[in-house]
Amino acid sequence: MRLFHCAEALDPHLKVGGAIFNTQLPMSERAKAVVRSGKFYAGWYSRQLDVNGRARSTIYIRRCKGHVDYAARTS
Repeated sequence: MRLFHCAEALDPHLKVGGAIFNTQLPMSERAKAVVRSGKFYAGWYSRQLDVNGRARSTIYIRRCKGHVDYAARTS
């Protein structure tokens, strides 16, 4: 199941930037893929941050810290 989740998470990234690493494609196609990747990641990275510029995952980890500490103490 974990491999499936990993593949699902990477799928959009590979669709956008996979052509960059394909040495069989002409350089013009690879250059277009670089531009598409730049546009994709400009929006993607901005969605990973909250309004204060902190990573959303960091905020989530802080919220769950009490639960994780409790599970560690009681297990």
